[in-house]
Amino acid sequence: MKKIIFAIAVMLSIDASSQTLGLERFKRSEGNTKHMVFDNLQDALDLYNEVVEANGFFYKDMYHEFYKNEEVILSFTIINDNDAAVLFVANRPTGGYILEVYIIPNNKRTMVRDSKKTNGEVFTYYFDPAE
Repeated sequence: MKKIIFAIAVMLSIDASSQTLGLERFKRSEGNTKHMVFDNLQDALDLYNEVVEANGFFYKDMYHEFYKNEEVILSFTIINDNDAAVLFVANRPTGGYILEVYIIPNNKRTMVRDSKKTNGEVFTYYFDPAE
């Protein structure tokens, strides 16, 4: 029983250590990954904007360009004091869209997510603290 309580306390402290704001609307959580599924792209983009703006970034900072010919449509990284949050908007293979947030350490290079291109090639997104 003590092990279960300790494990729950550790999970809660990991989640609480993230300083990323605006994630309270996410209904699903798997460890340090949060996601929401959407039927239309605009709903996913609206929540993406809300999270990024809640963390002090401006609209012009968020959009580089939509990625073409790839499962991932858009990505953005928020670096906090103790961690980093990497946000992705992606197509779902079964239709619709998914907004994913990965909470990762901000002090080491980390593989975050794979994305399949339309030609079948897999592209891997990494977080690199040196960038």
